[in-house]
Amino acid sequence: MGEIHASGARAGLLRPVGAGALLILALLVPAQQAAAHVRADPGSVPTRGGWGTATFHVPTESRTASTTRLEFTFTGATEFTSLRTQPVPGWTAQIARAESGTVQRVVWKADDPAQALGPDEFGAFTISAGPWPEAESVSIPVAQHYSDGAIVEWNERALDEHAELAHPAPVVHLGAADGADEHGSAVADTEHAAHAEGDDGTVTATGISVASLLIAIAALGYAAVVHRRLRSN
Repeated sequence: MGEIHASGARAGLLRPVGAGALLILALLVPAQQAAAHVRADPGSVPTRGGWGTATFHVPTESRTASTTRLEFTFTGATEFTSLRTQPVPGWTAQIARAESGTVQRVVWKADDPAQALGPDEFGAFTISAGPWPEAESVSIPVAQHYSDGAIVEWNERALDEHAELAHPAPVVHLGAADGADEHGSAVADTEHAAHAEGDDGTVTATGISVASLLIAIAALGYAAVVHRRLRSN
């Protein structure tokens, strides 16, 4: 009977540990999802009304398919009169223009399947364009094509800063012309690129990850106390 009671007590004490593990998983899933959006590098800030570069970081969300094609659409204030693309190894870029000469679309396509962005990979795609509009920021819709035929449209625009969107369009923030050279801002350095996937979401994702780590440490500590108590009994 003593063994039966001990087993029951052990199961009862370890049950909160299991609940804590489930909580950790529940917190980590949104953190991973928040980092999976197509985002504009916060370090590349084109000049309002002028020329400048913008870098977009594109992660592959699928666990089984690769990103093979990207379509950036420019309408309204972002119909640039001039646009160039920075070469991406293994990818070819094509620029589509209207009859007026303004840029309407840029399409990047992997030259072969081996050059596509596989699961758990991301790519950086940079444009140098202008003139950028006289605004604080602009949204640029992106269509992400996968090797299995799926297409994800990153084209949602938030009505307010607190809105949470499933497929937000990447937002390019623009800087004042004061002190900027004729080419605007340069492409962000390596440090900015490493953190770019968290733009507009890094603070939240990082906070959740830290909280998850603290919970995990607390759960392990609790498990150790339970283990010692059981041994002493």
